[in-house]
Amino acid sequence: MSLAPRKRDLPLGYHVAKALVYSRVRRSLGLEHCHAFLSGAAPLTESTSEFFLSLDIPIGEIYGLSESSGPHSISTHSDYRILSCGKIVSGCENMLVQQNKDGTGEVCMWGRHIFMGYLDREDTTLETIDEDGWLHSGDLGRMDNQGFLFITGRIKEILITAGGENVAPVPIENLVREKIPIISNAMLVGDRAKFLSILLTLKCETDQVSGAPLNKLSLEAINFCRSLGSQADTVTEIVRQQDPLIYEAIQQGIDAVNLEATSEAQRIHKWVILEKDFSIQGGELGVWSLLHSWSVSGQPHSASSASCKEEVCDPRAQDGIFLKPPRSLACLERASGHVLGPPLHHVSPMGILGSASRERAFSCPQAT
Repeated sequence: MSLAPRKRDLPLGYHVAKALVYSRVRRSLGLEHCHAFLSGAAPLTESTSEFFLSLDIPIGEIYGLSESSGPHSISTHSDYRILSCGKIVSGCENMLVQQNKDGTGEVCMWGRHIFMGYLDREDTTLETIDEDGWLHSGDLGRMDNQGFLFITGRIKEILITAGGENVAPVPIENLVREKIPIISNAMLVGDRAKFLSILLTLKCETDQVSGAPLNKLSLEAINFCRSLGSQADTVTEIVRQQDPLIYEAIQQGIDAVNLEATSEAQRIHKWVILEKDFSIQGGELGVWSLLHSWSVSGQPHSASSASCKEEVCDPRAQDGIFLKPPRSLACLERASGHVLGPPLHHVSPMGILGSASRERAFSCPQAT
């Protein structure tokens, strides 16, 4: 499998741009001798991929596990689709099990690249490799009609509504960010609930030293506000004054997302804007190599010492940063003392999500 670009007839304008612009960009980045650009461990966002494509730096994604001895699928210049992990490596077999009506299922792998098992952990090995030798990755994926693999999420992050329908949150969250340019982070909640709600944060400036989110909106967010006729410059102005122009635009974006829902269970019914964006410093985001969950220590109006626990084991990636808050709407509401949904606009993200712990469960006070 060749990773280098094929020689093909290209427009004259491309060769001019390559000589005058693209080659200089690569040289300034120290990449003038690179023939292939690959990314792994965490998925790239569409905006990141498109940015590098605009510089004639197509970044292919590799998908694989330590248990699969590295790559299972890979993108090349000849086999490239944005947001996909390319095609399955020759000699490897791929199967999607328990597919839903959209063709999304668990990615399973088979071949000589699959490991023999975990050392002295037979039980874990039997849970990972079935009797036919298929490695169950725990990742959700789909394949298009040309054989490109797209990873869409993790099995354990699937929300199961009160009606028993499985909902993958990542595609919905990504669509919300796409439809509403002012949104920085979106987190869908609604596990065992009758409907879905979503927590939203706005794009804002960050501290140059600590990286912590500031109250001032980013230039992109300010331009978005001005395009609507709003004069807001800070997150606080929008949230506490419930800026009608911004809130109406967000509602229109949510409505647009709901139009693409494949079932009623996947529609967003309620939403809330948080006053502070998620960050590593705030404890809402974690780095790829860290696997921690959440200790919710909110102060509801009245609470007992009883706790409810849920396992949060599988972080989700967004350009190497993983968002790992609990997705139980009931626990979030009990922790914050509020009910999610408009017009709830004064909830602090720290009041809802609490601080990170190294335990694999989060505790949430039970409301009396």
